[in-house]
Amino acid sequence: MALVRPPCWPAQPCRGCQLLNYTSGIASYTSIPGWMNPDNMARSWTTAEMIEVFKDRPSDFAPGERYLYNNSGYILVGAVIEAVTGKSWDQVVVEQISQPLGLSSIASFADEATTPGMAIGYTSSGDGSIEEAVPIHASVPAAAGGLRGNVLDLSSWGNALHGGEVLGDALYLQMISRTVLNDASTVNYGFGLDVETFRGRASIGHGGGINGFNTASTYLPEDDIFVAVLNNTDSPDVSANFLMAKIAAMALGDPFEDFTQVNLDLEAVAALLGEYKINEGESRKFYERDGKLYTLRTGGGEGEVFPAGEDRFFYGPNSLTWFAITRDAEGVLQMEMHQNGASTAEVAKWIGPVKTAPEVVISPETLTLYAGSYTSEIGTLLLAVGQDGALTAKLNAQPVLTLVPQSETEFQVQGVDASVRLVVEQGGPVTAVIGQGGQEMRLEREAPTD
Repeated sequence: MALVRPPCWPAQPCRGCQLLNYTSGIASYTSIPGWMNPDNMARSWTTAEMIEVFKDRPSDFAPGERYLYNNSGYILVGAVIEAVTGKSWDQVVVEQISQPLGLSSIASFADEATTPGMAIGYTSSGDGSIEEAVPIHASVPAAAGGLRGNVLDLSSWGNALHGGEVLGDALYLQMISRTVLNDASTVNYGFGLDVETFRGRASIGHGGGINGFNTASTYLPEDDIFVAVLNNTDSPDVSANFLMAKIAAMALGDPFEDFTQVNLDLEAVAALLGEYKINEGESRKFYERDGKLYTLRTGGGEGEVFPAGEDRFFYGPNSLTWFAITRDAEGVLQMEMHQNGASTAEVAKWIGPVKTAPEVVISPETLTLYAGSYTSEIGTLLLAVGQDGALTAKLNAQPVLTLVPQSETEFQVQGVDASVRLVVEQGGPVTAVIGQGGQEMRLEREAPTD
């Protein structure tokens, strides 16, 4: 395979490079509300048909302005391969990569029904039971992720890629270099690879997820260690990324600390609770509810935490993340958050107690009036009155969440940094407005059926 260094590097990346590092701004088809439905996922698509899905969508931002994970970019990369070679992108992968390197299992999963030893992908249903995942045709992810392979071949691929068997030095350096945006800021992503640090060392890798599967990999160049984990479930109790990190840390001789839960002393912990400012736009709330401790980051979801003693807290046995509450030089409380067990902490300063809205009581008759189905292109929101008399919300296949009233028509979603507002006209509610991350999504009420 003849490869040459493109003239765009190391200057401002060209449009093709922006497809590879997710800075093109092109709308990702997997983010189009409602498009990833069983009918679309089950059928076969040509590359041209896939491009038709997103080609007329407005851009998310100007090219090079931001980084945003984008599957459409790799559909276009596949189209370029097909235009240059006159062959399908996956045929080129097999002929120019898999076969020369002896990676017999790495190919399109379009033939999974007849592939010996092909794993079945599983998922967790709404009631927690395990079932086979909704099928997805290989042409839907296509060049954005339509390959299958076993972990041994993936390891061999990692050794070949990072060992100089695939790319020359210049192209390899370009691939693993951090992306430079228009404003000269950098993003920890190269061409199809995360460029991060792990236990104080450089790491290069990527994870992935698709119906029924969850994967993660990393290469530690200073120690020449490659670790990959493949899960045949998209909702594992223990994620592939968690297992990968644990294994890699042990291989380095620098394992993560294992935390043991101690008895919760609410009286002692009460002085540590409050809101901690991360930056100008984000904070993390640390609070107690019904005898349990939780944190909630701006725009995120609620996470239960457990005391480990000495003002340290962790998120359970299947998470590497933990934090300590300390005091700075002026005696102000600060939260030192070690995301994914990172050695360097993200520090947030205490800015006050967690604000709680005054209790709002809404009559059972009004809550019953609000109950019903609200729909839009993002799906269906079901509002219902639970057995405890509280209004609940369920968006598509997501879990049922309790709504805490803030006013007669406004509710906070318990456990998630989001809100639901009802627009009421004469005769009852007509619209439900979900607010999250500074954006609003409107869903219109469906007329009840007899």
